[in-house]
Amino acid sequence: MFTVINQYFLSWRCFYPVLFTLCILSLFHQDLKVGLIFSLIAFLYWLKFFSLKKVTNKVDAFVVLFIVVCVISLLWEEGNSAFSNYIYGLSYTVLPACFYFYAKQLSFKEQNDVIKQIVYAVEISMFIGLLLYIAAPGFYIDFLLKKAIIPNDTLFQVRRYYQGLFGVTMTSSLCLYALIYELHDIQKKNKKRIPIFMLLFVLLIMTMRKSALLGFLFIIIFELFLSKKTNKKVILIILFIIAIIGLFAIREFPELYEAVVFRFSGEDVEDGLISRSTQATTSLANLENYMLGNGLGSAGHHAGMSADLKVVIFDNAYLLLLCEIGIVGLLAFVLSTLPVLTSKLVRNKNRYAYEIFIVILLQSLTSNMFEFIYIMPFFWFIFGVCVSCKYCKIKTI
Repeated sequence: MFTVINQYFLSWRCFYPVLFTLCILSLFHQDLKVGLIFSLIAFLYWLKFFSLKKVTNKVDAFVVLFIVVCVISLLWEEGNSAFSNYIYGLSYTVLPACFYFYAKQLSFKEQNDVIKQIVYAVEISMFIGLLLYIAAPGFYIDFLLKKAIIPNDTLFQVRRYYQGLFGVTMTSSLCLYALIYELHDIQKKNKKRIPIFMLLFVLLIMTMRKSALLGFLFIIIFELFLSKKTNKKVILIILFIIAIIGLFAIREFPELYEAVVFRFSGEDVEDGLISRSTQATTSLANLENYMLGNGLGSAGHHAGMSADLKVVIFDNAYLLLLCEIGIVGLLAFVLSTLPVLTSKLVRNKNRYAYEIFIVILLQSLTSNMFEFIYIMPFFWFIFGVCVSCKYCKIKTI
């Protein structure tokens, strides 16, 4: 049996297709524990792909330090928060890091094949969510309710933001990463992907997530002005098509246009800044140990459901890490990313991995990306791809 698991579930193509297939199956069997199954698969990846002999450079060392501090923080915590919070922290923060070491052991072609499989799995899941949104709203809302993706049984949340199968923030983020990949695929003269790109863009607009929309804008600016390998003609054609779609949407769906404008209005932005400032102040005031934090899993959405909650952070992954694993853990994570951020990956023909990596780090300023089970494995995999890229000169240790 382990041989079958080793050959199939641990093959270099299938972990995201399997994860999304389980999510789709949970539409019909809503008690299916997708997170638990993912954690078991990720644990098997750790057993197969990690050993200290494979820690060969300073980024690897900082990643290992980050993981060690996370585990130590669990032992450091004095038990003032529910044990289940620690399980969530372990599952969503520590276990996905195995994909960093997994990516480093693949060839350049295998890495790109894995990313392609991830993007295609994302796109299929988005289209299934859209189909349910249009054709079976009752069934769709029931699924969102039972998965605690929307807070009540009204259509308000669904009509206001497109939720996909994963919730609005994860859906918008996954759409964005698929858009980045498709943008580069189209530049490689694969024009057949333009309709898929445009549909993903429409779904991104429907989520109305500021961080994802600003991330898309950042990528367009990056491609047009900071990358010498960009096919600017293709980018301009895409922008022209987006403009046509935008004019049509303004005419036919003025309420959508008004909602998007409000999301970027001074009033909404100010409310967001006030909320984040309050969360940060409250969280730091309750931080008991600045060096090792209050314990992995003691903050964030899942901890927010605990009666004995000490720290509340909902909108900044770096503050979340600071409160949970302290300065040591946050510093280990930041130092691990710096060699990639300062490398010359922008010159790489597959720079989409570098762009996705940067976008996730930027989104972490306004969202707890480390709580998202469908995003963090992709982040760590992309991280490993960037580190193993020949354009990234990192000294061995």
